[in-house]
Amino acid sequence: MDILVNNAANFAGAPAPGGFWEMPLERADLLTAGLRSHYGASYYAAPLLIANGRGLIVNTGHYGALSYHQGPAYGAQKAGADKTAADMAKELRPYNVAAVSIWMGGLDTECARAYIASLPSQDRPTAKRESPWFTGSVIAALYSSDELAALSGRALIGAELGSLLSVTDIDGSTPRSMRHVLGGPSEPHPSLLG
Repeated sequence: MDILVNNAANFAGAPAPGGFWEMPLERADLLTAGLRSHYGASYYAAPLLIANGRGLIVNTGHYGALSYHQGPAYGAQKAGADKTAADMAKELRPYNVAAVSIWMGGLDTECARAYIASLPSQDRPTAKRESPWFTGSVIAALYSSDELAALSGRALIGAELGSLLSVTDIDGSTPRSMRHVLGGPSEPHPSLLG
């Protein structure tokens, strides 16, 4: 086994206007579906990655780890994904296995398109969205990169990492980092600064 990508979530309905106390309590299942499944999958994958002699665990992260996005449960799950990757990286480093959290931008998926189409026209986001193919290509490029060990343990913005690794989206476009609007993980690794 070479790479494990942890990308699980369980949304109990779309975010509702109002506070977290007005949403179904099942919204907290994000923590179970996200963090627990990330940990469980990594637990079982780690021996396979170690036996391979090289490996990569990726938790899919988001700006919601720092900036408000879809409520406290979502933010806690994404911040936890970052911390889990950092701590796993520390324990896996002697085995040549890396762990990172990659913050994706808005994804252009069927589910996202359906949700956006359900919004009133004035509330629909107009920014170009990243394809899931882009994130997969960034992960593959990172695994093959000489930067893998140096970036292990970090939360990384996919668009910035794509730029570093010369990865473009499926249509040839270059996704933009939202760091300037939504914040970002701690200072980017020097190699990401160009």
